[in-house]
Amino acid sequence: MSGRYPYQNVRVWARHSIGLLYWARWNRSHCQKNMCVVGLFSWIILLSLVHTARGVKERCPVPCSCSYKGEAAKVLDCSNLNWERLPLNFIFPPSVVNISLAYNKFKVLLNGTFTNLTNLQSLNISHNRLSRMDYSCFEGLESLTTLDISYNELKMTTNVYTPGIFRHLKNLTFLDIHANIRQSTTDQKYPDEALSELEFLQELMMDGLTDVTFGQGFRKLTHLTVLDMSVRDDESSCVLINVHNTTFSSLSYSTLSLLKLVQCDIYRIAPGAFSMLTFLTELDLSKNDRLTFKGMTNASVGFNLTNIQVVHLNGINRHSDPWTLKQDDFVHFHDTNLKTLTLDSNRITNIEVDVIDVLPITLQLLTIRENYLTDAHFLAELVRLENLLVFDISYQLHYTMSLGIIPKNEITSLAASQESPEDPEAVEGDRGNTQTFETKPIEMKNTMNYSIMHHDKRTENDVIKLPFRLRKAIGNNLKIDPLSAPPVTFDANNSLEYLDLSSNGVHAWYGKWSGLHFLRFLNVSFNGIFRVAPDTFGDMASLNTLFLNGNRLGVSIMQDKQFLTFSNQTKLIYLNLSDNAFTDLPEFIFVKQTNLKILDLRYNYLTAINFRMKSLGRIKEINLSNNTIRELTRINMEEIDYLSKKSNFTIDLTGNPLLCTCDQLEQLRWMAVSKPVFRNLKQYTCKANNGSFARLQWLDDLVGGMEIDCIAEEVILICAVVFCGLCFILALAALAYYKKSRLMYHFSVGRKHCNPLGTKTPKGTNIQVGEENEEQLKYTVYLSMASSEEGNKFAEQLEEYLTDKGISVCIPELSGQSGMNETIAIVQTMNKCACILALIDNEYMVSFPRLFEFEVAVTEGIQNRFSNLIVVLLKDLDNKHLQMNDFVAMFCRENYFFDGRKSQGRLFSELENEIIRYKEFVDRRKQLP
Repeated sequence: MSGRYPYQNVRVWARHSIGLLYWARWNRSHCQKNMCVVGLFSWIILLSLVHTARGVKERCPVPCSCSYKGEAAKVLDCSNLNWERLPLNFIFPPSVVNISLAYNKFKVLLNGTFTNLTNLQSLNISHNRLSRMDYSCFEGLESLTTLDISYNELKMTTNVYTPGIFRHLKNLTFLDIHANIRQSTTDQKYPDEALSELEFLQELMMDGLTDVTFGQGFRKLTHLTVLDMSVRDDESSCVLINVHNTTFSSLSYSTLSLLKLVQCDIYRIAPGAFSMLTFLTELDLSKNDRLTFKGMTNASVGFNLTNIQVVHLNGINRHSDPWTLKQDDFVHFHDTNLKTLTLDSNRITNIEVDVIDVLPITLQLLTIRENYLTDAHFLAELVRLENLLVFDISYQLHYTMSLGIIPKNEITSLAASQESPEDPEAVEGDRGNTQTFETKPIEMKNTMNYSIMHHDKRTENDVIKLPFRLRKAIGNNLKIDPLSAPPVTFDANNSLEYLDLSSNGVHAWYGKWSGLHFLRFLNVSFNGIFRVAPDTFGDMASLNTLFLNGNRLGVSIMQDKQFLTFSNQTKLIYLNLSDNAFTDLPEFIFVKQTNLKILDLRYNYLTAINFRMKSLGRIKEINLSNNTIRELTRINMEEIDYLSKKSNFTIDLTGNPLLCTCDQLEQLRWMAVSKPVFRNLKQYTCKANNGSFARLQWLDDLVGGMEIDCIAEEVILICAVVFCGLCFILALAALAYYKKSRLMYHFSVGRKHCNPLGTKTPKGTNIQVGEENEEQLKYTVYLSMASSEEGNKFAEQLEEYLTDKGISVCIPELSGQSGMNETIAIVQTMNKCACILALIDNEYMVSFPRLFEFEVAVTEGIQNRFSNLIVVLLKDLDNKHLQMNDFVAMFCRENYFFDGRKSQGRLFSELENEIIRYKEFVDRRKQLP
């Protein structure tokens, strides 16, 4: 029976008794006296057995809530009730094992509050206003194992923690009394006498006091394994300031293995202060921002006498000058069995290579996140840590990016400079580049120098060695110099499985990364990569997760005619290509991904699904949301049906401008039958011929209405077919005329162009890459333009005008082949011209060689602190081409450009003056010593 209603079953027996009376009255006329008596007693016994077997559910005291196990209440939640005391006649369910009285207004714990709760195991009275506890307030809690009285007003004095107050808590293993003091005062000390009663206590959370040692009572806590004095929020307090040799001496009798002193405002730690804690395994000194590495050196004295394996030193050097880690800082770590060392957020600018020599070879995890590292030569020595499993060097120099959809100004921001040019003439030449990184409070190099991967310091035979057991390497959000990744060969004797190089501003990847045979996870997202060599991932056959989102790989993937980019990734399970400015994908680009389960192509500009889905035999999800797909083809529908039959396949087309005209009626009928295949189908909308939008949430009704409307359009459709045929013939004629004009232009002006690749020119010369040739040196302006009718005509007239003025013009002829030779030749030729003139139109925005020339011109201008790029906008760019390459669009919006729609006489004159000004500046610069 429940404690509050001890006579509840009386009503039940009363109802049964009335039933017995009726039964007896009926039997008086139907049976003999003895038989009736026997039957009556049998009925009583049967009812007793049934009632006992069924039991009665314990009532939950109002307004609390309960959780039950069977008929017994096990969890009682009376939190957030604004109570100052327990209500009158309030009775706890006797079988309860967990009680919460948190977030109320209790000021005193009275004697006898929890009497007879012999089953109670956990009691939470945190976030109240307790300032006093009566001597016998915990009487009856012999089974209690967890007690939380944090966030109250219980000062550490003997009046509050009376000796013997915890005498009833014989089985308590966890006690939380932190966040009870707001400041350390001289009348407070650690309540060792009261706590000495807790013989089996294992975990203790408490506040820290200034210059107070742990008393003799802690010698009795022989089972104590965790002591946490960390500051968690503004309500908790830990002000140790000085940690003496005697501070933790009384804890030497315990089995203390974890000591957390996070944000305890420690200024100084005496040498050997932790040496007596022989069982100490983990020490956390993070956020003691005035301790510095000198104080850490003292703290590490005697580490070899402990069992130390984990040390956290994050944010201990935030108020001192930028720091260079030296060998002496870690000299006491050498003879330990340390496995984890974290050095995050410490304003570290450099790590001397001999630091790695003193770190113990047992080290398995090393993190140096969120520092100011500008030199990474020490990375070459990591190979000595042969047991290292995880290495994290991310977020250096406060270089950060959003992890959402890549922002429109991201690529421009990656190329922007932090340093102000010192040359006044350079300031005049740099017109309006205002994008900068976060300003640093200290002076340092502008980029991190990874010499082990730098073009100028590596040869093709160099091999990068990694620690033998290294599984996970994280290097995201670094400010890396250079901005392009060369081919790299890793020592084949490595075990790397996880590599994160996201948000690093690497714009191009020019060759295979070899040796990563066990790599399973690769993240190079949000780098703004616009060029990747087809064989880059060729030696990563074990990849199952690849993040390439947030880049600009649309043109590069389309140029992969042999489908080599992902040809070796046969084990790939998840591929993310979202936000890459794809307008189309090759038909067989994913033909080798037979194990792929998730394909993410969100936020691109795909107008149709042209790639083969049928080869993705194990695919579970294809996300094509927020593209520009208008309709599905018959092949698309057949492939989707095929995949849905093989597995629980879904496709997401949310945010696409789908059409719902009569041409799509068959598609809409099919979608009505295949609803489960489409994720978020209720959010789809489609556009009709009259411009109105319909929601596919009511797809069946939409299809029914369209079937009637489309019958009347059959005749009109026949006429439309005839009309379209005529338009097609005219389009072919226009296309032939357009091709003819372009070929005529190449025939007329192509003979005048320079050739940066070293093939035979019309004059018979042969210019080799890297060779100083007078034929190349004579040009004043490098003309970067895409082949279009309007652009060709403008370039022809401009070249004729400039030639008459004695200004030589270089219009490059490219082979159209990708690779390092072409890009190097472009850079060398551009460097030998006084200025670069870019003619921007829609065709320019989809030409990879032109975009590369533009990227090089901007980057060289930033590095040399002198921008010699002249931009002519031939006509307004439409939204589609603006979105396809926001780097050029952002530059045009933020810098001065010439309007190509002006009268040619005035425009050519302005361009002539600008070019002559650059030429004179370059000539003066060459004459400087």
